[in-house]
Amino acid sequence: MTAPAVTALAAKDFKSDYKPIWCPGCGDYSVLSSVTKALATLGLRPENVAVVSGIGCSSRIPAYTTCYGFHGVHGRSLAAATGLKVARPDLTVLVASGDGDGYSIGGNHFLHACRRNVDLTYIVMDNHVYGMTKGQPSPTTEPGWSSKLAQVEALHAKRILEEMGWPSMPALPVAYAWESSEAPETAAFDELHYLMHPWHALEIALRCELQAQQYFEGIAASKVPRRVRTTALEMAEEEREHVQLIRDWMKKVPKPPARWADDPDPPQLGE
Repeated sequence: MTAPAVTALAAKDFKSDYKPIWCPGCGDYSVLSSVTKALATLGLRPENVAVVSGIGCSSRIPAYTTCYGFHGVHGRSLAAATGLKVARPDLTVLVASGDGDGYSIGGNHFLHACRRNVDLTYIVMDNHVYGMTKGQPSPTTEPGWSSKLAQVEALHAKRILEEMGWPSMPALPVAYAWESSEAPETAAFDELHYLMHPWHALEIALRCELQAQQYFEGIAASKVPRRVRTTALEMAEEEREHVQLIRDWMKKVPKPPARWADDPDPPQLGE
């Protein structure tokens, strides 16, 4: 029996019926157009592509495509996309972000994603400002740039320096960096499974919180300045609270059956 021919798709086939509401002249229109043209040129299909985003003007893109989409929380698009790609390596995963979403609150996730090198396509629409907050400086804003919000942020920065007694913002304290390549709360990829139950996710979370608790307790017990020890003890106590919360939650969630990972038709790479 002959398999039906696969019809080639055009850029318009990757555009949804939702009309973009970006400002006239915004460069995000060109990004959306380029993405849909690229998907068509690569011969991909909407059902084999996922577009993940965070918060901001750039993060509206998933709604404007016919691909699978996930509109997540601020700065966490790469974390969500990494989990998706690990669980479904057969999908082509695009991540849309802006300079604020990607390099400010999402800055650490950006560095972790680079180091892990999971197969993602990261598209950052960098316009050097938080567009939706009407002039708030972003990490890529030029030094000395001024706006009403920039002036407010300068006052905040000045107050922090005064309260801490710093002549200027200190560099990263390398002495207290993570001892390994990952933060203490990081879970290993091999702990994840596409059929895992909520109980498994809580089990992994519990292990991560215990690791963080032990990490901060170790700092507090070492020879460090008093202020560092005080902060480490506070962090350890916070992690201890998280551990108890997860343990209480696990009592309410049913344990998975013995053969929870059995799948008669598991996904295959490239399927």
